[in-house]
Amino acid sequence: SLDDDVAKVDALLFRASTYSVLTWIGLLIFAYWITPPEQIEWLEGTERNAALVELSILSTAVAMKHGPLFWEMNLFGSAPSLESRHRRSMIGSLRISGILAGGLVVQTIAVATMIIMVSFPVP
Repeated sequence: SLDDDVAKVDALLFRASTYSVLTWIGLLIFAYWITPPEQIEWLEGTERNAALVELSILSTAVAMKHGPLFWEMNLFGSAPSLESRHRRSMIGSLRISGILAGGLVVQTIAVATMIIMVSFPVP
């Protein structure tokens, strides 16, 4: 049925999100491991400023896009609204969908990569 297909796709997207994070971590470790130490350096000047601008724009976009959604889902621990109490009683516990998890993973990896580029020496 359609509900079963949607549940399968949701689970598949969650699994793909997990594998994406693990792949990113593995590639990051591999990049630092394989790069000669003399080639690992801090970003300076225009490179660092460009990374800071990109980090600020990306972080703002992520916060403005997902902040209200998480607020409504009551993931920040605020007092639950009447609507979220009703939704929780209907569904059980709130859980994000696989498609939302996939989008969050992509954006989190992008923000984390920019934080690494700005805050640490990079290959």
